[in-house]
Amino acid sequence: MFSQARGVRIVEKHLRSELTILLVVSLVAGACVRCAPQSASAQGSASHAIYLVGWGDTLESVASIFGMSASELAQNNALPAESLLAVGQRLQVPGPYESSVPDHWQRYKVREGDTIATIALEHHTPTVHILIANRLSPTSVLLVGQTLIIPQQPYREVLSLPKETARPDGAPFRYAANVQLLGREHRAILEGIRGMGFGWLRQQVRWGAIEPEPGTYQWSELDRLVADASAAGVRILLQVGGFPGAETPTPREGLRLTDEEMRRYADLLQQMAARYRGQVQAYEIWDPPNTSLVFGEAGLMPPEEYVKLLNLSYDAVKASDSQAIVVTAALMPTESHNPQESLAHDDYLELMYRAGAKGHFDAVGAQSWGYNNPPADDPTQSTADTTSCKGSWPLYFRSFEALYEVMKRHGDTAKQIWLVKFGWPASTTVIPGYEYAVDNSEKEQATYLVEAYALGRSRSYVGLMAFWNFNYAPQVASSDIRGAYSIINPDSTARLAMQLLASMPK
Repeated sequence: MFSQARGVRIVEKHLRSELTILLVVSLVAGACVRCAPQSASAQGSASHAIYLVGWGDTLESVASIFGMSASELAQNNALPAESLLAVGQRLQVPGPYESSVPDHWQRYKVREGDTIATIALEHHTPTVHILIANRLSPTSVLLVGQTLIIPQQPYREVLSLPKETARPDGAPFRYAANVQLLGREHRAILEGIRGMGFGWLRQQVRWGAIEPEPGTYQWSELDRLVADASAAGVRILLQVGGFPGAETPTPREGLRLTDEEMRRYADLLQQMAARYRGQVQAYEIWDPPNTSLVFGEAGLMPPEEYVKLLNLSYDAVKASDSQAIVVTAALMPTESHNPQESLAHDDYLELMYRAGAKGHFDAVGAQSWGYNNPPADDPTQSTADTTSCKGSWPLYFRSFEALYEVMKRHGDTAKQIWLVKFGWPASTTVIPGYEYAVDNSEKEQATYLVEAYALGRSRSYVGLMAFWNFNYAPQVASSDIRGAYSIINPDSTARLAMQLLASMPK
C-alpha cells in the first residue's frame, strides 16, 4: 500500500442490509492512530497489539501488513475465513517484531530531523504501519540512531511523488475536490477530503432543484451539506446552474435567458449568499456558456448575454456577502470551430471582457482535460505512447494557460484562474465516445493528478484546483464516464489516486 501522509482509509460496513460507507482518518501529527498497542501490564504473556479496521481493509490486506496469512489472522480473532471487516472493528495482531521480521521488511536508523511522517513518505509505507510495527504512539520522540522496523509489501508498485513546489509570490492556492453529495450521506466524504489534506469542495447545484416554482425555495438538502461541511472545516464552492424548472428550455436562437429569468437567478444567488454567509465561501456563476454540450439544441450563450447575467449575479452575491468569492462559469476548452456549437474558451473570455465583465468577478473559472496526455505535454511534444487525442490545445491539461494570456491583455492579472474541473479517466472497459479512458491505467490517473497539482502550484495565477471527481463511481452506471474519473471505485474502495493525492506535498 502506498504511503498516506494523512492516513486516509475507508471501509465498507453492512448496516440494515445496506452498504454504508464510513471513514476513519488518522492525522499524522498529534491526532488519533489506528493501532493502539497494549501496555505491558495489559498484554500479559501474549505479546500483541490491537489494529483498528479502516476503509478498504480486508483480512488479506491486514494480514499482509504483519507478514501472516489471512487464515492465521482470522483464526487469531475467532473469525470465519471469509469475514467482511467493519470500520472500527478491533483485530488482535502479533507483535513486537524484533524476533520475527518478515524478509521483505527493512530496518532504518533514524537521522537528524526525521519524523515518523517523513520516514513513512520516504519508504512509501503508511505511517500507521510504522507505529504498529515499532509499538510507537503518534507523539513518540525519535532518537538519532534509533533503529525502526519498516513494514513493506513487495508486491505493491512503488511510485515517486514530485517534490514540494514553492508557491511564487506567496499567492494563495486551494486544494479542492468535486463531489456529488446532495441527497446522500456525506460526512465520511467530508472527513475524507480533510484527511487528504484538501480544504475545499465544489458542489454543483441545480437552479430548478432549489427553486422549482417562482419564489418557492427548497433549502433542506443544501442546508444539511453546508452545515456538515462547515463543521468539518471544509470550504465550499457552489456552482449554481441549470434553469428554472427541471427541463432545459426549447431550442432558441442562441441561448438567451429572458430579463425575468436573469433577475430570478440573481435573486436566488442573493438569497443563497445571505442564508450561507460565512459558510459558503465562493459561488460559480452558471454553466459553461461557451459550448452547446451543456444545453444541447438550446445552443451556446452569446458572450454579451452571459456578461449581463454575470454582472447581475456579482452584485447580488456581494450585496448579501461582501466576502464571498464570485467565480465566472467554468469555460470549457473545445475543438469545435462551429460558432453555433461552441466558441474557444480564450476567444469567449476575450469577448466577455469586451462586453464589460471586468470588475464583476473575483476569479476566472476554467476547465482543463488531459484525455490520455500527461499534464506537461502540449501540441508540440507528446510523451504518451498513444496516438489519439493529439495535436490540438483543447486536448491538453495546460489549455488553461491561454486564458491567462487574455487576462494579461486586459490588465487583469491581479485576478487568478480557478481550475474548477480537471482530471483523467481510467477504465478497463471501453466507454463509447470516451475510448481514450482505456489508455489510462490507475497508476497513470494517479500520477497525472499529482503532477497536475505540482504544475498548477508553480503558476502564481492559479488560485484553486478541483480534481474531477471524488465519489461519482458508486452513483452512476459503469457506462457513465463520470465514474471513470472518480478516485474511489464503484464499491467505494480507494483507488491509487486517492492515496497519492493524500500523500503528495501540499
